Amino acid sequence: MIEYNCKITLTPLEDYYFGGERTFGELSDEKGRNYLAYSNPYPQQSGLLGLLRFLLLQENECLPLSNHSEKAKALIGEKSFHPESKVTNFGAIEEISPLLVSYGGVSLRIAHPLSQMELSWEKTGNCLWANQSIPKVPFMPDFDPKMQYPDLLVDENQMAIPFGTVFQQATQVGIQKGSKTKGFFKQQFYRFRDDGAFVFYARVKNVYVFKEEEYPVNLSDTIVFFGGEQRQFRVRIESKVDDLPSFFSGDAGNKVCLLSDAFVYPSLFSYCDFALTDTNVFRAGIFPSGKFESKKESNKYHLLKKGSVLFANSAEDAERIADQITVGSTQSGEGSEEKKKENENDLRHLTCVGFNHCFREI
Repeated sequence: MIEYNCKITLTPLEDYYFGGERTFGELSDEKGRNYLAYSNPYPQQSGLLGLLRFLLLQENECLPLSNHSEKAKALIGEKSFHPESKVTNFGAIEEISPLLVSYGGVSLRIAHPLSQMELSWEKTGNCLWANQSIPKVPFMPDFDPKMQYPDLLVDENQMAIPFGTVFQQATQVGIQKGSKTKGFFKQQFYRFRDDGAFVFYARVKNVYVFKEEEYPVNLSDTIVFFGGEQRQFRVRIESKVDDLPSFFSGDAGNKVCLLSDAFVYPSLFSYCDFALTDTNVFRAGIFPSGKFESKKESNKYHLLKKGSVLFANSAEDAERIADQITVGSTQSGEGSEEKKKENENDLRHLTCVGFNHCFREI
């Protein structure tokens, strides 16, 4: 089990907005912009990392950056996250966990809308899956193709809570002055209905080294502006982590559940008999080396969405799936221990930021 020494709780103090691909602009322009913009309900892992880096800068007197750039590099690392850069040095930040939701004091993971439905196998036909024929057909008796199924939030006892019980949408309409073609906008935000918050864990060093001297790493409760519209969040820091939710320790069973969005190879599905999946679009900001501004967008990536469930035919195949997601064993599935160690660094830059985490369940 991963060891974290810090728990960070983010409680929105107002409606919040986490941006995605749909942004403001002329209807159906070349970038697919629109007058209607939807918030993502959850922050991205890279956003959580960026928030933690900012908190460290703020709490350790490294702002403004123009006056403390070298000290800032020692504290939070020189480069930001990018899925292709293989950067794992974020200064005092060694690792962060996948995002969880806290509701009524209970830890919840984000689950696929159909993950709690009964799945059976009809042995009277064949199913084409991952370019191979399987002599059985998956069947969900309770599935209705005319229904729209939102995300579920699931606790450690596999009790599911509907998304709408925890989150509520809010809409804002307005006009941008001085614009004839892009002035009207409609923006959808989210809020927690009751006592809800986002939670993630981190492993943070107690000291960092700058000019051959050790300095203590400070983190404390505060209020920050976070998200696409810079909405206020209360940040609570707990430096003692007693018990992690069981989501982080599941290691048995033929089902592999994603705790976070994951970069995966298509060959992953050759070990599955069936899968409940969706994708998320991801972009990361690119900052020039040695600078903390002048951001530009990275390429677009389609990640396997957190909550996706991969069904294996055996425990051995489930282990191969989990290894390929979290460790990066070979695409051919030759998962020897030597090969796993050889390839582990290939995904370390993803897992240390909370991507590519999964667990197995029966």
